[in-house]
Amino acid sequence: MASDKEEMMNSANYYAGLVASAQNACSEARIFLTRAQATVQGSWKGEAGDAMAQALLDLSAEIGAIDQGLVALESQMRTHTNSIYNNWPEEDTSET
Repeated sequence: MASDKEEMMNSANYYAGLVASAQNACSEARIFLTRAQATVQGSWKGEAGDAMAQALLDLSAEIGAIDQGLVALESQMRTHTNSIYNNWPEEDTSET
């Protein structure tokens, strides 16, 4: 049976992992949007092409901001988790 400390660490690591997965999704989305923007700029002409390329650039910037927020969130989560772990009272494992 896992101790309370182990259960807390497992839960914290699970949620930090979800944040890391979201970061990876943001990175993949930005790569896709960069490719899409290059395709649009190479294929679409005129105002419509310029507008679409700008929209893709703006969306990529928004996703980049979300990604940076997720980086900060993961860092905070890991810092707080480590602090809780390091300050957790030692469990009495002696038999009485």
